[in-house]
Amino acid sequence: MSVNNTEKKDIQKQITAIMNELPVSELHDLLRDAKILQHNAAVKVEYDKNRELRANMPEPDKSLITVKEMDDGNQFFINFNGHSSVYTRDEMKKIVSIAQGAADPAEGSARLYTWLERERRDVIRNSHITGKSDPSLGVFIDFLVNNYTVKK
Repeated sequence: MSVNNTEKKDIQKQITAIMNELPVSELHDLLRDAKILQHNAAVKVEYDKNRELRANMPEPDKSLITVKEMDDGNQFFINFNGHSSVYTRDEMKKIVSIAQGAADPAEGSARLYTWLERERRDVIRNSHITGKSDPSLGVFIDFLVNNYTVKK
């Protein structure tokens, strides 16, 4: 028996011993967590299998900004800085107001960054925005100013 197999058997025994002492409600939680771990392991296998494919993909055009209003009219799908996010109608109104109310792209960038930091940190992280003066924010501000207005 290999070292890894021996270690696995030992861990399984420890888990079984613990399970024997848990109430059913805790076993449900344990089962849910185990299924999550199982799913994550399968995702990692797929991710690793596709590593070479991803490495050969061209870099997305980060200057490309697209906005698509969803059919229900209450959400907007925005692709910005190589990442896509869904915004509510209220969020869209807010970012357009920030853009329209700024004296210049630098001010708009700083104000938008502050709002994103407070309300949508996921966008900062996923879009790799480096700070208030990130050039992509200025491009986004210009795009919003040139393409949108807030209806009163």
